[in-house]
Amino acid sequence: MVWFDPERHYEDIVPALERDGIPVETFDGSVFALRRRVESYLKAAERPRLLVYVAADEECLRWPLVELTSAGVVMKPGQQPVQRNTRLAVVARTALSDRIGAEPLEAVIKQVEAGFLSLSELDALAERGGASTGVLAVIYESSNAADIALKFLADESLDSKLAERKAERELRSLLELAYGFRARDSSLPDLRSAFARYLLGTELREDCGAYLPVPLRELPQPGTSAHRDAALALVRTWRNRRDLQVSYVDHADEAEAALGLDDVPFDFEALRQSVAFRGLEERLQSALEHVLTERASAESLRIIEARQEGFWASVDAELLSRWALDGAIARLLLAADAVQLAAKRQAGDASTLVRCYVEGINGEDPWCVLDMLHRQMEQRVHRCEMELTDEHEAFERLVARARQQYTEAAGLVAEMFTASLERSGLTVPGYGTQRNTFRASVAPALREGKTAYVLVDALRYEMARELFSESDSSVDGELQPVIGTLPSITEVGMAALLPGAEDGLRLEPIAAGRLGVRVRGSLVRDRKERLEYLVRSLEVPTYVGRLSDILPPPKKTREAIEAAQLIVLTATDELDGLCEKGNIPMARRLMDDVLVQVRRGLRYLFDLGVSTAVVTSDHGFLFGEILDTASTIDAPGGQTLDLHRRVWVGRGGAGSPAVARFKPDALGLDGDFEVAVPRGLEGFKVPGGHAAYFHGGASPAEIIIPVWVVRPVKAAKAASAPISWTLTPGTRTVSTRFLSVQIAGEMSGLFADRPPTVRLEVRSGKAPISRAVASSYGFQDATGFVELAWADDQGRRIRANAVTLMLDIDEQVKQVTVALIDAKTDRVLATCELPVSIAGF
Repeated sequence: MVWFDPERHYEDIVPALERDGIPVETFDGSVFALRRRVESYLKAAERPRLLVYVAADEECLRWPLVELTSAGVVMKPGQQPVQRNTRLAVVARTALSDRIGAEPLEAVIKQVEAGFLSLSELDALAERGGASTGVLAVIYESSNAADIALKFLADESLDSKLAERKAERELRSLLELAYGFRARDSSLPDLRSAFARYLLGTELREDCGAYLPVPLRELPQPGTSAHRDAALALVRTWRNRRDLQVSYVDHADEAEAALGLDDVPFDFEALRQSVAFRGLEERLQSALEHVLTERASAESLRIIEARQEGFWASVDAELLSRWALDGAIARLLLAADAVQLAAKRQAGDASTLVRCYVEGINGEDPWCVLDMLHRQMEQRVHRCEMELTDEHEAFERLVARARQQYTEAAGLVAEMFTASLERSGLTVPGYGTQRNTFRASVAPALREGKTAYVLVDALRYEMARELFSESDSSVDGELQPVIGTLPSITEVGMAALLPGAEDGLRLEPIAAGRLGVRVRGSLVRDRKERLEYLVRSLEVPTYVGRLSDILPPPKKTREAIEAAQLIVLTATDELDGLCEKGNIPMARRLMDDVLVQVRRGLRYLFDLGVSTAVVTSDHGFLFGEILDTASTIDAPGGQTLDLHRRVWVGRGGAGSPAVARFKPDALGLDGDFEVAVPRGLEGFKVPGGHAAYFHGGASPAEIIIPVWVVRPVKAAKAASAPISWTLTPGTRTVSTRFLSVQIAGEMSGLFADRPPTVRLEVRSGKAPISRAVASSYGFQDATGFVELAWADDQGRRIRANAVTLMLDIDEQVKQVTVALIDAKTDRVLATCELPVSIAGF
C-alpha cells in the first residue's frame, strides 16, 4: 500500500502503526534510498505486507514510484473507491456520522475543508460527541453547550482563537440554539457583555415575578420555556462556581450599571427575591435596616441570616460584615423585647432573678444573653467602617434604637435585681459567693492534682458562658454563677478570690479616694501584693504569671509550670484603666482577645499536665453608650471614702430613691462605712467627665460572677482521613482593609470525622495582622473561630464557608499569607499568597 498524504494530515499516526507491528517505510526525499529499502519486498515470492508512506503529492512521484504503485494499492485524497480516499473531510464524515447529528456534522465538515480542524481535534470531537461540535468544542475543550457558554463568559483569552478559526458565527448559533439569545454582529467583548445582560435579566425577571418593576418588563427574554430554563440553570451555575465567580461579579456589576438599576424603583418583595446584583443586595440591606428601626421580627432575622450565607456576602467582605452586624442588631432587639416582657411578668426573689439571668425559666433564654448580644453588637459597630453618607445616618439611627432598647431592658432587670438584693440583705439562697471561690473550687482541685487558677479582670458571666458553650469535646467541666462582692471593683473583687476571703474582708482607705482590702489581716492593695499574699498562704509550689506569657510558653516558662502544683495566671489587668481613660477601641480589642487567650491558654496548660483549671473574675461591667447629664445622679455626699461612677463608699450623706445602700455586714465586709449603688443603669456624677464603661454596682452584669471549672478529656483517637482544603479569596489582590476568603474541602479518605473548628488569619511574614469578624455560618463571636459542617450526609465535602477578615495593615506590606489553622491544635491546614495594593498606600 502506497499512501500519499500531501497535506500531512496523518503523519503523526505513522509511528503508531509501526508500534502495532505493521511494516512501514517512509519517503524521506530520496526515491533511490526508498527503492533500496523496499527491494527485498519486491523480490519476495509472495505479495509482501508493506505500507509506504509518502508525505507528498502523487503527481510529483508517480513515475519514480510506479513499480510500487503497480504492485500494491494507492491511498490518497480523492482516490476511488471511497475506502481509499483519505481526504480528511471524507474520513471525518464517515467516522462521525453515527456520533453526531446531521446539522452539526455539516458544520464540522465545512470547518475541516476550511482547514480549521486537524485529525487529532477530530479524534477529540469523536470522543466527546454531544450537542455542540466543531471548532468550538476544540477551542473550549468541551462539546457541552453550557461548558462552552461559561468558558466564553469567564475567559477572554480564548477570543483570539475564536477569531483565528473564524468561529464567531458558530458561537452565536450555539447561544441562540441553546439559550434563545440572538446577537447582532458585534465584537466578542460586546457579545459577551450582551449575553451576560441577557442571562442576568432573565433571572431578575424570574426572581421578581409579579414584583418586577415596570421599566424592566421590556427586557429581552427567552422565547420558550426550554430556553428560559437553560438560561436560568446557566446563570446560577456561573454564580455558584467559585472558579468563575470573579467573572460573574464583574459582569453583574457592569450589567447593573448598563441596565440603570440604580434609577429603577424596587419594592421590598422584589429586592427580597432578587439575588443577581450587588446593588440590589445593598438596597435590600438598607430596606431591612429601616424595617428593624421600626420593629424587629423573626422574619426579618431569617432574611438577614439567609443573605449572610448568600452569594454576595461570600464575595464582598464588607457586605458580609454588615449583614452580620444587622443580624446582631436584630437578635438584640428581639432579645430586648423578650426580656422586658418576661421581666414584667416576673416579680420573684433574688434567687429566682439570678436563675432567670443565668439559665432562664419556662423555656425562655437566659437574660444574660441580652448582655452578650449587646456586647457582640457593639464590637461589630466598632469594627464596621462606613462612609459618612445619608445611608450611614440612617444606620446610626438603627444602632441608636438598638442601644436604647438594650438600655431599657437591662435597666429594668438591674432595678428589679438591686431591689431584690436589698430585700434579701444580699443573701441569695442556692448560689455561692465570690468570697468562697478559692475554698469551694480551687482547694479541692489542688488536693487532686496540678491546678491552674486563671483570674480574668472583667470576665462577665455571659462571656464565660459563651466560651463554655463553644468549647469542644476535648474539655469537660461546669460553669457556676456566684454572687460577687460589693463594691464590684477590682480591689475588692480580686481580694475576694484569695484564700481566706471566706472568713471576711476588711475595707480601709489607703489614700484619698482609694481603698485597700485586708485578708486575714494582710493588706493587699494591688496585683503584686495580692499574688504575694496568695503564694504565702499556700504550702505548694506555685507559678505566677500572666496568661499572655504562655501563648505559647517559652522553655523556661514550661519548666516552671511543670514544676508547680498551682499555676496562677492573670489576664486583662489593664482593661479597667484603658476604659476609664477613654481608650475604648483598645479596650474592645482586649475583650475580643481575652476569650481567645483563655481558650488557647487552657490547651497549653493541659498539655503541661494541668488536671483542673478554675477560670473566674473579679467583677462584671456595663459597656454601652456614653452617659449624658440626664443619666447621672448625685452621690450621697457625706464622708466619701471612695467614689466611682457606679459605687459610693463612705459614711452618712443623703438618701435617694435612685440609690440602694448596703451595710458592711450584709456585704461580708468589716468596716465602719456603707456602700451605695444606683438602682438602675445610671452613674454618679464624678469629676473627669463620663465614659462608656462602668462597674462597681449591683446589676446582674456587674455582680454575677462566673466560676468555670474545666478539665481535659482524653478521648480515643478516631480513625479519620485528611481533608484536601481549598482557600479562595474573594479578590485577586488585597485592596481594602476587609478580605473575604472562602473555605472549602473534600475528604480524601474513607472515614469521615467531624469537620474541625478552624481559625483563619492573614499574616505578614509570621505576624498575624487580621481579625475574623464574620462568616457565612458557624462563627464563634467569643473567639473568632469558625465551626465547619459537612455539605452532605456522607461527610465527603465541607460546606463552603466565606469568612470576612478585618486587616491591620500598613504601606510596608506588599504581600500577605492567608492561613487556615486548626483551632484545636494550631496546625496549619492550608495557605495561599495574595499581593497587597490598597489605595492611598
